[in-house]
Amino acid sequence: MKLLASYLSGAWSAGSGSRIALVNPATEAGLAEVHDGGHDLAAAVGHARAAGLAELGRLSFAERGALLAGLAKAVHGAREELIALAVGNGGNTRSDAKFDVDGATFTLSSYAQIGQALGDARFVVDGEGVQLGRTPRDQPPARLYPRFAQRSGQRQERRLPWRRRQPSTRRLSKIQRQ
Repeated sequence: MKLLASYLSGAWSAGSGSRIALVNPATEAGLAEVHDGGHDLAAAVGHARAAGLAELGRLSFAERGALLAGLAKAVHGAREELIALAVGNGGNTRSDAKFDVDGATFTLSSYAQIGQALGDARFVVDGEGVQLGRTPRDQPPARLYPRFAQRSGQRQERRLPWRRRQPSTRRLSKIQRQ
C-alpha cells in the first residue's frame, strides 16, 4: 500500500512511527498509509511564517490574485480526480463532492477578483473594509491591527467596531415558545 508523505518546511517528510491505514469509510477498502508521528509541526509553522509571509509580502494584491486564479484553474482542471478522492476518502456522495470542489473553485476565483480589483498595492490602510462575503453582515469580528497616523508617522492600534447580529423575529418567537 502507498505510504503518503507531507510537504513541510520546504521538503517532503514521510514521518516516523507506526503506520496507520487510511480507509474508504463506505467500503472499508484500504487507500493508503501514513506514519503516526515524526513531523516537527512547530518547525513547519515557523517555516511558513518566515518564508511564506516574506514571499507574500513582496507580492501586490493583483499578483496574489493571479496566483489564486491559477490555483482555481488547477483545482478545476483536477475536478474529476478531486471528486473521486472525496468520494473514496471522505465517504461523500458524488453530488456533495462536486458541490465542495466547485465551491472551492468559486471561492478562489472570487478572492482572485478582489485581488485584481485592489491592484498594485501591497497593503490596505485602515479605513473602509473590503467586503469579502455575500453581504456586509458577513464581516469578521473586531480585531486589533496597525493604523498608520498620517501626520506623526507613528503606529497606533485601533479596534474596529463589530456589529452584533440580532436574532430574527422568527427565531425569537421560537425561543420564546420553549
